[in-house]
Amino acid sequence: MVGSDAYRLAEFLANDLKHVAHPTRVLLLAVLLARGRLKWEELAAEVRRLAGPVSPNALAYHVRALYRSGYLVRHGTPDELQYEAVETAKQIPGMAKVVEAVKRCGV
Repeated sequence: MVGSDAYRLAEFLANDLKHVAHPTRVLLLAVLLARGRLKWEELAAEVRRLAGPVSPNALAYHVRALYRSGYLVRHGTPDELQYEAVETAKQIPGMAKVVEAVKRCGV
């Protein structure tokens, strides 16, 4: 039944997960969960170390998408901006495994 609670919950989860349905976004969150607050340069360097070359525009796009979806927050002034993953990002299915893999890479 399309109007069931189960369907509505499934729809909500699918919509929520679309915000992290890209490897770069998952890595961004995993790095932030592993390291805590990071400045843009630090975050970009870690993601590039793990994923290879990623353009600044692509990183900015993915960071903005995660910010708008509520998975990360910004702290500080525009000159000293830092990013941090929210606690609920830990609950994304499979995220704990990615965070552990990131930690094993020395992040």
